[in-house]
Amino acid sequence: MNVLESRDGIGVRGHVGAGFEPMATAVLANLTAGEDIGLQVAAFRDGELLFDLRGGYLDATRTRLYPGGALHLTFSVSKAMLALCVARLVEESRLSLDVTVASYWPEFAQSGKDAITVRQLLNHQAGLPTFTRAMSLEDLSDWQLCVESLAAQPPTWKPGHALGYHALTIGFLAGELVNRVSGSRPREFFAREIAGPLDADAWFGAPEDRLADVLPHIPGGAAEDIARWRQDRLDAAQTFVSQSYSNPLISLATMDTPAVWQAEIPAASVVADARSLALCMSVALPGPTQLISEATVSALTGASAQGTDLVLVEQPSRFASLFMLSSPREPMLSPSSFGHNGFTGSLVFADRESGISFAYLGNRAEPASTPHSRVSRLMAALRECA
Repeated sequence: MNVLESRDGIGVRGHVGAGFEPMATAVLANLTAGEDIGLQVAAFRDGELLFDLRGGYLDATRTRLYPGGALHLTFSVSKAMLALCVARLVEESRLSLDVTVASYWPEFAQSGKDAITVRQLLNHQAGLPTFTRAMSLEDLSDWQLCVESLAAQPPTWKPGHALGYHALTIGFLAGELVNRVSGSRPREFFAREIAGPLDADAWFGAPEDRLADVLPHIPGGAAEDIARWRQDRLDAAQTFVSQSYSNPLISLATMDTPAVWQAEIPAASVVADARSLALCMSVALPGPTQLISEATVSALTGASAQGTDLVLVEQPSRFASLFMLSSPREPMLSPSSFGHNGFTGSLVFADRESGISFAYLGNRAEPASTPHSRVSRLMAALRECA
């Protein structure tokens, strides 16, 4: 169904429930302003689909319409899906946040890491923001190589005394915890425990029969050149920044490829659509899809790590148990929101105050520091509706 159309023919299609019409207007505004080329947004509350909208174009020439059924590599939005896996284990009392990681993963105690707790690890405080051995993108598909390397290396700061975003390593660190506790790596656990029961189109590595639906991202224009933005940040702060994003090289060109779309790289390789991501986040809120109780959510999000980030230049962080929490950097819907954003500007969250779970994916990459105006516009509209 065509919900809304601009004078120049840009269409917004999909479903919008009563009272949420401003979301279609905000989507159209993003497209007409050029901040988005193609996008999809969706939200649920209490089991009800509030809206599921898409619009714009498939390519930078704006000649082909953005298709229904489109999937995207979600980059760090993947961390929110991994956090749901961790939350399920906490919910079932199989994983405790305040015991040592080595209690579940004995090899992790090497090189002075014996006292690091699960909570410190999940809050990006363990001091393992990068691999110390040289890694290629192909190496990230070797699970044992990744987890054994991280288990053997020493922390680069005193665990628990500093905060630094673990861009890729957190996926293998938390993923191996899931594996040790459940006997299943994130791909299998997520499919069995969360996405599968919901019939959600979301995977840690896309299945072969859905690869044709995955859309690569479109780099921004010259004023927001991704390579230049990244190099400016590396030049401004070598050490942790350069190590975290250069071993292996994290960029749109290297990561947004069919090889990564199919890989199990838990911090970055979830492939999904917005409706499925919003549905998955609903398992952490009251309603018919709830799998994680309010008590567990409180335990997960109550003790946060926040402040100056040693890795994310110009972006103070606020994390709790793998979830990114609402902050001035990424305000989400309200102070009660928790979820994660992604390298290209994507965002998912669950909001305890409103009971809404939300997801936004766009095909125009925006690597600049958050907040982004296109997301702010969507959030303003959602607050109006909610």
